[in-house]
Amino acid sequence: MKNVLKLLMSILIISVLTTLNGCKDDSEDGSSIMSFRFLFQGQTSASTTSAPVPGITWTYAVLNLKQFKVALKKSNNEVWANDFTGLWDFNLLSDQETFWNVTFPRGVQFDEISAQLEMVPSETKRPLTLKATVTTPSGAIPVELYFNDPATLNLSIKNLNANSSEYLSVINFEVSKLLSEITIADIQGATWHEGKVRICDCYNIELYNKAKAALNSSYSITFQ
Repeated sequence: MKNVLKLLMSILIISVLTTLNGCKDDSEDGSSIMSFRFLFQGQTSASTTSAPVPGITWTYAVLNLKQFKVALKKSNNEVWANDFTGLWDFNLLSDQETFWNVTFPRGVQFDEISAQLEMVPSETKRPLTLKATVTTPSGAIPVELYFNDPATLNLSIKNLNANSSEYLSVINFEVSKLLSEITIADIQGATWHEGKVRICDCYNIELYNKAKAALNSSYSITFQ
């Protein structure tokens, strides 16, 4: 009888051990979550060829995106993608929370994560509106910059081994770089409209074109 009890006990212990060893750690498979947020960087100063960039204090920064798309690639092929439509009246100055989360397969080595931010003007919303006070030798000048043209911001992260459960992608927006080719003399000589220097597709068009040309160098993405 004792031998039978010992045998049964041995079988029970082996069964328990087998069950424990067969349990999978949830962190080893399943899904990963990637969150996205903006980081407004208004203190970056870029040099110009004819004069130092004036001091800039940003007071307003609102972004309107028509679409945000994320794609994961492996061997140059898109293997996973997701997008959302409409990120309206996003306050770049105050909103530091994540604005979107995506879920994708864990345990995969991706060659690239690409993101596209589509900026499209509408009758009621400009893609990007910036307001600032610019310090010049002759005093402070209020400046408003209105982007009212379609643009696609392309972001890319290379080589992701998706073995963690959570990731954070930070889109850094260095808006002062938009004025990197605009000098103090340009600001002082610009046309005023309703008590301020308005830079857009209707006023100070030459300065507007300079700012548009600098758009692609004003943003980057970091991965955490």
